[in-house]
Amino acid sequence: MGFMNLKTVPRLSLLAALAALLFAPPSLSAQSLLGSANKFTVLSGATVTSALVIPGLVISNGDVGAPSLAAITGFPPATIINGTTIGGVAPAITDLINARNILNLMPVTTVFTATPTLGGRTLTPGVYKFGVAADLTGTLTLDAGGKNNVTWVVNIGTSLTTAANAKVLFTNLGSNGGKDNGLFWNAGAAITFGATNVIAGNYLAGTHIDFGTTVPTFGSGSGRALAVTDYIAFDGSATLDKLGTGGDLTGGLDISGNNSGYVLLSSHGKYTQGASSVILTPGQLYNTSNVIVDGGNADALLVPATFTAFHTLATLTGTNTYTGGTIVDGATLTVSSDNLPVNGNVSLIDSNNTGSPGVLKFDQPSNGTFSGVISGAGNVIKQNVG
Repeated sequence: MGFMNLKTVPRLSLLAALAALLFAPPSLSAQSLLGSANKFTVLSGATVTSALVIPGLVISNGDVGAPSLAAITGFPPATIINGTTIGGVAPAITDLINARNILNLMPVTTVFTATPTLGGRTLTPGVYKFGVAADLTGTLTLDAGGKNNVTWVVNIGTSLTTAANAKVLFTNLGSNGGKDNGLFWNAGAAITFGATNVIAGNYLAGTHIDFGTTVPTFGSGSGRALAVTDYIAFDGSATLDKLGTGGDLTGGLDISGNNSGYVLLSSHGKYTQGASSVILTPGQLYNTSNVIVDGGNADALLVPATFTAFHTLATLTGTNTYTGGTIVDGATLTVSSDNLPVNGNVSLIDSNNTGSPGVLKFDQPSNGTFSGVISGAGNVIKQNVG
C-alpha cells in the first residue's frame, strides 16, 4: 500500500480510502514440527504389539504405523477409532528424526543435573534438559500461567521411566482450555511407563516404548507414542488419543522449532490486564495463533514502548497509549480507532519474506479518527459500518 500520512486526511476521505482497500487477509499456516509423523497416534520404526487377548487398548484420532502391516499385531482385539493401521512409514520416521533433532537444539530454559526426577515439580512453559536419564514418580504439574499456545519440551539424554500411579497434570490453562498448548517428551533411548499412569503429550523415543496401563490426563490431555528404531509394546489396557480434549499438544511448534506466531510488548513497556486471562509480560513472547488483547499497553518510565504482532491473528480491544509504534509482521491485527494509540505509527511488514506482509483491519460499529501513519507493503481493511 506504500506510505500514507493519515494526519492530513479528513475523516470522510480517510473512511473512503480505507473502504477501497478491501483485501483478503494472508493465509497464516506453518508445517507441524512432526511433519508427516503428525498423522500417527502410534508410530514405530520396527513393530507395534498388543499383548492383550481381550479388548483393552484404544487408539483414537490417528493412525498406527510400522514398516509393514505384518509388524503390527494385536489389532484387533485392540481398537482404533478414527484411524487405521499403516505399513511403509519411512518418510514419517525421517520426519520424526528431524523433529527430535530440532527439539534437542532448542534453547534450554533449565538444566537438571543432580536430581533427575520430575515428580513433585511444577514446570512453567519452557525447554528442560536432562543430561542422562529421568524418572517420574508421583505427580508432575504443568502450569500454563493462564496463557494460550504455550509449550513444554523435556529433552532427556537417555531414558524416561515412570513409576506406578505417576501423573502428568495441567493447571492454570488459558482461555481456550489448553487446546493449542504443546508438550514434547524427547528421550534419547527408551520410554517405559509404569502401571496406572495418567499421561499427556507427544512421547518421542530414540529406541522403544513400553506401556503399562495408561489413561489421558484431564484438561488439554492427549497422548502420542513415536519410536524411531525399535518397538512399541502395550502390556496392559491403555488409552491413547492424539487429540485429547481437542488439541494434539504440538502447540503450533513448527519445523523451525518456533511457535507459529506471537504478540510482544517491548521490554520497556507496561501492561494492565483486561477481563480475559491474557497477561503480557513486557519483553516476553506471548505465543499464540489467535488472541484478543483486551488489556492496556503503555510506555514505562517515559521510554517509548512498541507492540508487535508476528504471524498470528490478533485483536486489540483495550486502551493503548504506547508511543513507540505498532508492528504488524506477517500478521493480521484487528483494531478500532479507539484501540490504537491515537497518534501512533503502524508498520506493515514481512520480516521472514513469506510473501504475506501485515494486514491492519479496522472493525468498528461507529465512526472514528486515527491520526497516525500507516506504512509498509501490507494491506488495510475497513469492515463493519463505522
